[in-house]
Amino acid sequence: MFSQYTASTDAGSSGLRKACTVTAVLNYPQGFRFHLVDVTMRGYAKLDAGVTGTIQTSYYISGVRGTARAKRVIPGAFDDNFEFTDSFAAAVYNECNTVRNLNLVSEVRVNPGNAPGSGLVTMDSQDLRLTQVFALAWESC
Repeated sequence: MFSQYTASTDAGSSGLRKACTVTAVLNYPQGFRFHLVDVTMRGYAKLDAGVTGTIQTSYYISGVRGTARAKRVIPGAFDDNFEFTDSFAAAVYNECNTVRNLNLVSEVRVNPGNAPGSGLVTMDSQDLRLTQVFALAWESC
């Protein structure tokens, strides 16, 4: 779980984007492979008109080519909690009979646009914890 995961126009150009990478060390029996099916992202955004927020999650498997992404853009004006479930654009599978680490990369971004506007996007639940739910698909080799 994470806290303080916020991109904001108030923090200067370095605060417009926040990202986090988590590596999950998986332990599963030989003879199976997996890929992520979808991700649910929860948080809060407050965006003036003309400001956009982006929430993106991607994953890759150590030692395997390819990255899968799920992305959602929130146009301003917006001031509310959000919960989005999105499927990954492509599936990345591990090799059969090889246990590999799963790398999850999440990102929140604010684009102030041409007009001076303010905005923030945070990927957290109301109790200030990052909440993402991933669905995995397992299949035998």
